[in-house]
Amino acid sequence: MLTDSQVERYSRQIVLPEVGGRGQERLLAASAMIGGGGSAAIFCAAHLAAAGVGKLRFDGIDANAPLVDALALHSRNLDCEFHAAPLEQEADVTILLGEVDAARPPVGHMLVWGQESTADVVAARFPTGRGCIPCLSALAASAKAAPRSGQLLGALLATIALRALLGIGANDRPELLRLAPGAPPLTSSPFPSRPKCPVCS
Repeated sequence: MLTDSQVERYSRQIVLPEVGGRGQERLLAASAMIGGGGSAAIFCAAHLAAAGVGKLRFDGIDANAPLVDALALHSRNLDCEFHAAPLEQEADVTILLGEVDAARPPVGHMLVWGQESTADVVAARFPTGRGCIPCLSALAASAKAAPRSGQLLGALLATIALRALLGIGANDRPELLRLAPGAPPLTSSPFPSRPKCPVCS
């Protein structure tokens, strides 16, 4: 049950039919694991904290880094707990950034991945039980990273993760999303799985 202060704090998203009071309670009870460092991971965490995700766990982010302090991540939301934890710790959604280690599969119900390439911002979403680490690792290795600002990628990954936590598109197939600089429309296509992959194809 939401408290009066929580209703006030999250009022702008509670009014959304996709969220509502029950959806906000679901977010407050949820956990998210963010694997990978850099500004995109920090901005993603900031958006998730502001939305009221109850537990944020980090593998690869220094919770005491200057950028974290600059975003006031620790004080952004008192409902949110922050912990450093290994990627293998279970979470409701796991968010991976950049290269993916096929030998270190994350534990979680849903999987989100993102990377800034030289051409565009790329993200992938895997619904429950459809995340194939070998296929994702192959795609991540083929994308050439670009050292650009991570604000856009962090916001995109947080939005995808929030949709997953709210159960929006839970029965959809894995998809690949692309956002090219200077081209606002976000394009979506089926995830390019390896031929005959038994998990995500």
